[in-house]
Amino acid sequence: MLRRAIALLAFLAGSTAIASAANPAAFTLALDGPVAAAHAPYLHAIASGAFASAGLAVSIRYPEGRGAALGILISGGADACVADAAAIIAARAGRTKITIVASIGDLHPACVVSRAEAAITTPASLAGRRVAVGLLDADRLLFPLFLAGAGLHAEDVTPVPLDEAGREAALAAGTVDAALDRVENDRPGIVILPWAEHGFTLYGPCLAVRDEMLRARPSAVRAFLKATLTTWEACLRDPTAAAQSTAASGLVTREAAEAWLEAARYRFDTETYRKKGLGWIDRVRMTATLEAVRGMLGQPVTFSAADTFSTAYLPVPAILRKVDEAAAPATGTTPLQR
Repeated sequence: MLRRAIALLAFLAGSTAIASAANPAAFTLALDGPVAAAHAPYLHAIASGAFASAGLAVSIRYPEGRGAALGILISGGADACVADAAAIIAARAGRTKITIVASIGDLHPACVVSRAEAAITTPASLAGRRVAVGLLDADRLLFPLFLAGAGLHAEDVTPVPLDEAGREAALAAGTVDAALDRVENDRPGIVILPWAEHGFTLYGPCLAVRDEMLRARPSAVRAFLKATLTTWEACLRDPTAAAQSTAASGLVTREAAEAWLEAARYRFDTETYRKKGLGWIDRVRMTATLEAVRGMLGQPVTFSAADTFSTAYLPVPAILRKVDEAAAPATGTTPLQR
């Protein structure tokens, strides 16, 4: 643990030194949990100088626990964060002024995993099964929607709340039949049933910023998104090179970063991203995500999907944005949202 902490401090100090030559603007990004392979694209953006070239001195915060990054953003401790769309919309329903500015993966990464010797290969096969679910994961709340798409009810499945280590152990021991996970966490002996391949179209991880940030520093948001999404493209195009760069930080291994990036390609490989670029947000799908949150909260959501996101800061030609934006209903939103 001490060695990782020293590596983190040295890495961030080095990145600051590189960026300070151009007198960059400070920018803080909050990511969920301790340093992990899932953070490879952001570590690579620092190591490769992508953020520095964009005029930003990006520092990363790693709050403990899934969903904690959103709390850091809300409290003002970060300029941007990565969080699930459902969680971001729920926070906005609680009168928090934050906006989604990019999707991180066009397909939702949630999946059901099972042991190869007792594989669950269709959603309908979940009926009567015991499924390990995360204690605080947004996927646990969305799981009934996935089941409904297969003609099942929530009560048809027995949820077993466990932390990450507990889910892994229970699955290995066979005390549960399956567990909720993410497609990037592929490993030997495990069969993956991706939600996105069975009619689940809601958005997953997204980048969010505070509305105050959009008003005060729109150019910084644009620069950050361009550097981030360009780095994601580089990672997906050549995971091996990106993993090597990431490993230079001393925070994650090359093998772990490369394996994660290879698996992550799945949720970026869509026609929408090929036509409109990484990060694109579709209004219809975001509306469906908002309606899902409305059902989960069990209380009125007083805003429309158009109020929850903006594509105006993405590094894509404006003509592409007009297609979806022209179809959006008039909701009285300000230029901040549109």
